[in-house]
Amino acid sequence: MNEDPLNRYQSMMSDTHAPAHLSEQVLEQARAQTSETLQPAKVDSPHTQAAVTAFSVKRTRVKGFAIAACTVLALGLGGTALALGLPGLAGNGDAPVAANSFQLAAFADEGAEPSNGPVTLSSEDFAPSRTSAGPFYDRETDSYPGPIVASRAYNLDLTCSGDNIASITYELQGEGVSFNNWQLTPEYLESNGEVEVGTTVATADQDSTFTVDYDDQDTKAPDSVHHELFFNYTLDEDEMAVWDEFQASTARPRVPRDSATDEEIAAWNEAFNKFELVLGQHDAKIIAQARIAITATFKDGTTATKTYRLTPVDNFEQAYSEYLAVRSSPDGATAPNRSILYTLDEVTG
Repeated sequence: MNEDPLNRYQSMMSDTHAPAHLSEQVLEQARAQTSETLQPAKVDSPHTQAAVTAFSVKRTRVKGFAIAACTVLALGLGGTALALGLPGLAGNGDAPVAANSFQLAAFADEGAEPSNGPVTLSSEDFAPSRTSAGPFYDRETDSYPGPIVASRAYNLDLTCSGDNIASITYELQGEGVSFNNWQLTPEYLESNGEVEVGTTVATADQDSTFTVDYDDQDTKAPDSVHHELFFNYTLDEDEMAVWDEFQASTARPRVPRDSATDEEIAAWNEAFNKFELVLGQHDAKIIAQARIAITATFKDGTTATKTYRLTPVDNFEQAYSEYLAVRSSPDGATAPNRSILYTLDEVTG
């Protein structure tokens, strides 16, 4: 299977049963400009999400709305970065052994000296890769009660490099954010992507920490475990007003993608971008308060830890609006200039 598993994961959303259930009309419009995405299977409680989620293919009538983000982030930023040096060790004879070192790949351009940043992140480096909004499904009443909840996922390259590293542990510190750890199932992989209705295609769980062996950081293998920054929050009163506006803009008979007029698509894009801007600003507040602690465990048993933060740019509202405008444009996928949305740097002290 040559297709990137992240793309396969995101391409199966239209056939899944979600906690924020998709409106066929909204999804159809989203497909006109974006990649399809995957949502978790519905849960029993309208207020809580299962610790382990099974993603399955299911044909069903769906409710609510979902916003398919078009940017599928590349999983590698490349480069070298931020070195922690420990004293060199003597091996057998006089040949020196490389000192323990720990680098975050995102921190330097090719050939540059390691530094502690900050590094600017464009919408190509860090932006929503999957997003949905809607009420949770209550199995007991077969209804969608309660407040509107948004679920958001971001990919960020946290690949590390260095010398003598055995494993790397990542910890997310902050309210309202966790790692979403998902993996394609053996059944799906063995099916060559041709699965029957009811087949589980991926599983996922949310946690504040995960550990990987140094040699297992490559996420391009089909059976790799992928790790996203994940947000799940209830819309406040002001955000609900924009949600209602967006919902009203799409509350009409479903228009097939191939027959939608330019005016219909433009109107939908405008309402979509306005609501997405509200969600992006909510995300930014959570992200600004979060910290990512990365600990390298070396082969000699010693460890080194560095803590990082993501900071929205000063003109975030303008930058995010520009990103959305480019994304919804006909040539958005090939646009050469990407809006800078965040910076990534090391927290010291």
